[in-house]
Amino acid sequence: MKIDDKVKVKIKSLTYGGQALAIVDGKVLFVDEGFPDEELEVQITRAKGNFAQGVCTQVLVANRGKSPCAYSNECGGCSWLELHYANQLRWKESFIHDALSRIGGFKELPSLTMQAAKEQFFYRNRIQLRGQILTTGKVQVGYFKKGTREQVAVNTCQIADPALNKIIEYLASMELAKIKPQKFRLELQVLPAAQEQDNPCILAVLYPIEKWSPENREAKALGPLIAKLRQHPSMLWAGFAYEVKEQIFSFERWQGIEYLTIPGIFQQVNVAGNHILRQWIKDRVEKLAPTRVLDLFCGSGNLSLGLATAGRSVLGVEASGAAIYCARKTVEKNKLVGMNYRCLDVAKFLTASLARKETYDLIILDPPRAGLKDLVEKIMELDAKAILIAACDPMTLARDLKILATKYRIEEVTGFDFFPNTYHIETGVMLTNRS
Repeated sequence: MKIDDKVKVKIKSLTYGGQALAIVDGKVLFVDEGFPDEELEVQITRAKGNFAQGVCTQVLVANRGKSPCAYSNECGGCSWLELHYANQLRWKESFIHDALSRIGGFKELPSLTMQAAKEQFFYRNRIQLRGQILTTGKVQVGYFKKGTREQVAVNTCQIADPALNKIIEYLASMELAKIKPQKFRLELQVLPAAQEQDNPCILAVLYPIEKWSPENREAKALGPLIAKLRQHPSMLWAGFAYEVKEQIFSFERWQGIEYLTIPGIFQQVNVAGNHILRQWIKDRVEKLAPTRVLDLFCGSGNLSLGLATAGRSVLGVEASGAAIYCARKTVEKNKLVGMNYRCLDVAKFLTASLARKETYDLIILDPPRAGLKDLVEKIMELDAKAILIAACDPMTLARDLKILATKYRIEEVTGFDFFPNTYHIETGVMLTNRS
């Protein structure tokens, strides 16, 4: 196979990352789209050693359903809209199994449980849109085109909450004053607590592509867009990222706790799925009955705020000052006892904690996509009785578990489908100390 060659292939499987896989002349070919048993015409874009990459130019024999999205042929957001949901779950389960066996080297593991999503569509309560104001004053918003940084303009999104779709429609109907073309990034979030009361429930944070400053007229020219957003009846708060100070809002109520949030800070995008994950954590904590809990990469306390109880101390560590401010305000608002949240770099905290010879019964880990990397050894040195992990990348999870398994036994592995119609999967793991 050479670059620009066109070959006919039959898709064998799907890969974590959204690509389809075929075998051609003994070489592995990664294709930008396709589903198992489909026959495609593929143009080679890269050829190296024993593998190649290509793009589908024609579907010769299809094995897919009908996409409900008018933009799915171009938009890079959802690659599995045409794949039956039961098959999506099977492939996600296989991604976890494959990562643990191939990267982690595990031959025997506890049976893997999969938690299906409650809703397959309109489940995201937070989205990031790429937008631009054209010279005509017309506003376009959307997502990146598959494999590019080009914008695909949309008027609706099949996985975004209906309240967010109303804002997308509103943006697409806007006509502002004619200006020099402006690009921006817009984060929209629904607050379930306000939505349930039919109150204004949307937070909107605007990030100019051009760095904002008082002297930067191009960034300031986005001001009319903010003004228009503030006029929408569903809008609770809208502003530039630099305007976010100490605005804090009620995000949701769950099991008697009122969770707070700040515009722009990270929150899980699937509220129903997040409740399942929180309950999974809580059930195992009740079983383990720890008195000292350490929550690393705690964010705004998503997984640990619900663990407050008499006789238990919880320490959350997170590098984001805004997230820690939010966690502390939630503790204060709910009068939770034994909860302490610190704004610290996790690596520096671990070094200091080991020097102080601190001990914990349970460690909760919710690391970024890159995983724990060099922190694994320090975490193991703390010698906690058990570890609970919520990981968003099965590949980096498997790499970390390979090291953790030298000291800890894997008791449970559970997949949580937070992201239907995409290849992404959240994985929960429970480990206990072998000693």
